[in-house]
Amino acid sequence: MSDLRLHQVTGALGRSVSTSSSDTNTHTPDVLNVGGSSSSAAGGASLLQLQQQPSDPNKAVLLRDFIHNSLYHPTRGFFNAKVPPVGTLLNPINYWKIYCKAELDVVISKKYKELEVAFLTPAELFSPWYGAILARHMFEHRKHNLLSRVDEPLNVVEIGGGNGTLARDILDWIRDNRPDDYLRTTYTCIEVSSRLAVQQYQTVVAKGGHVGRFRLLRGSGWDVETWGARDYTHTFILMMEVLDNLPHDRLGQAEQGASGAGSRDRGKETSMQQQQQQQQQQQQQQQPDLVYRARPSAPWEQTVVRPEKGVAMEDGPWVEETQPLTDPLLARCLDAIYKPPTLEDKVDIHFNKILDFLLSREGQQKDKGEIVFVPTASLALLDIIHGLRPNHSLIAADFDALPDVSVAGTNAPLVAEKVDGVNIDHKTIYVPWGKADIFFPTDFDALADMYGKVAGHIWGTGPELGKVSAEHFRQGAVMKRYKEMFNTATICAFNPMIDDFLNARFFFGDSLERLPPGSHTAERSPMSAKRRLALAAASSAIKPPLPAAPFSKSAVNPPKNPVYPTFGGKGVRPMKKKF
Repeated sequence: MSDLRLHQVTGALGRSVSTSSSDTNTHTPDVLNVGGSSSSAAGGASLLQLQQQPSDPNKAVLLRDFIHNSLYHPTRGFFNAKVPPVGTLLNPINYWKIYCKAELDVVISKKYKELEVAFLTPAELFSPWYGAILARHMFEHRKHNLLSRVDEPLNVVEIGGGNGTLARDILDWIRDNRPDDYLRTTYTCIEVSSRLAVQQYQTVVAKGGHVGRFRLLRGSGWDVETWGARDYTHTFILMMEVLDNLPHDRLGQAEQGASGAGSRDRGKETSMQQQQQQQQQQQQQQQPDLVYRARPSAPWEQTVVRPEKGVAMEDGPWVEETQPLTDPLLARCLDAIYKPPTLEDKVDIHFNKILDFLLSREGQQKDKGEIVFVPTASLALLDIIHGLRPNHSLIAADFDALPDVSVAGTNAPLVAEKVDGVNIDHKTIYVPWGKADIFFPTDFDALADMYGKVAGHIWGTGPELGKVSAEHFRQGAVMKRYKEMFNTATICAFNPMIDDFLNARFFFGDSLERLPPGSHTAERSPMSAKRRLALAAASSAIKPPLPAAPFSKSAVNPPKNPVYPTFGGKGVRPMKKKF
């Protein structure tokens, strides 16, 4: 089976647009301008479709638009519900009074029943230590990797700040441990949910007392106007459990001999329709399927969704259709992340077919082909970040694998809702808007390479590209670097922030040494050389903030026999979906 991996960064993806003849050595980003306009139809401007509603109720929309409305619709979206799905603890958990993991599970289960929320994030469960570790990491990162910016004001932008707990904890740590830097710190939250935005202000400003240090931008992270003009000052950008809720698109390959767009009905998943499932399955078998793969050279097809006649888009039932791949953002994302099967993969596929034929009583099963979920919204968001915050350090945390996924396809999402404190998983994405959470696993190897490719797409491959790097580590490897981790250990030495949820990872991306278009290479060379010498001297005498490790997941996997028991290990639900 083929997997989602990025090709090696070999250059810019897309054309470069030069400035006027008076500044021919300067590359202008070909996706985003300061005013928010686009100079390329294949660039990030396509992400604005995420915000639009079809004027025709029966008009088909891409799958990413359907998922975006299901999660972020102003009135019907999952994150805009009357009761926000993100819970917050009134008092931090004292882990030193808890004996083991079994007792911790009971404590957290009671918290869920008391709060009646969909999930609690790690920032909530490990407050205030989770935020303290991130705050310490930012200052350590500036000390060891951004030596020339140590004396500059600290700018932090958090996308999707939840209830504001993480922002409050980070600002609390800076105020208590770096009082001089606190007076020059600006913390900005970009929040699409109006209810969560109000909660963030109450948590950080009204209760936390961080007046003048906290800014709130009400809007979508995909909207250029939300970010404002391009800013060349260095910025830390935080995305804690954001990647999993970014909309994806789905691609399949048509069956040989099929012509035109394939379609199949996707109704509501309710108890009233359980009696009709067998009849629907028989009808679907007679229709051309989305993902039949007749041959490796078969063209890709994009998935679009429209409601049945006479029903609203938000309620369904829906009709799923396939069309030839025409969306420029989707085509660019596929080119960036998809890697054809290797010879070894092809041999495995043929061997599995023969094995299925020998073991199946009904004969050889029909090949369902290939279906891939691609992170188009993640690519669009990286376009925004690289274009409007050229000098930044990106810190993202999410899950690289999800258990019990019933939706077919590579990188398929988990669709779940909580009813009376119990998780209910759906076998389809097509549920009424706002009914369930739709979250995807993150391929961090693909994300790391995508991060570099987006930088090349926007800034070119010349000196204007600056210094771009990306790496990722397991959550435990990051938390072990800082002393605050001891505050989340239980009596029996089990530490859930380190020993539990081995499918949680941290991503660190740096984009540095970019100057405004008016600055030429000759003007910046002495400064860059001096900076490199200073960084080299510092790195030779100071231990780096993170252990060196390759991008490969296998190189950073935990040992087979860890020191502390994992009580489930990899494969357990993400922390925010644990109970």
